[in-house]
Amino acid sequence: MIVEGDKLTFSSGRSTRANLAVVGLSAAPGELSVSEGYDTELANLGYLEDHYDGITEADLLDLADHMVFRWTEFRNEVSRRMGERKLSLPDGIKRITEE
Repeated sequence: MIVEGDKLTFSSGRSTRANLAVVGLSAAPGELSVSEGYDTELANLGYLEDHYDGITEADLLDLADHMVFRWTEFRNEVSRRMGERKLSLPDGIKRITEE
């Protein structure tokens, strides 16, 4: 996946917009809703037909891999500042470049 400004381009070539390149996942247990910016829903896995901009399940997997990478970077920076060990990426998650 490539992030260019507000544009997210998936490996499939499909793209969508995310205000300020912000992508959120609900923190509520059992709620699997993905949003962009601060309030626009991209997908809600409680309603499998609710994907926007033609986003497919493969695109959502691409997005999930990217966000796991970003959260791992975030956690590693916090750990570095605290003097703790870094986490490696989970199996199957590869480094994703941003252009």
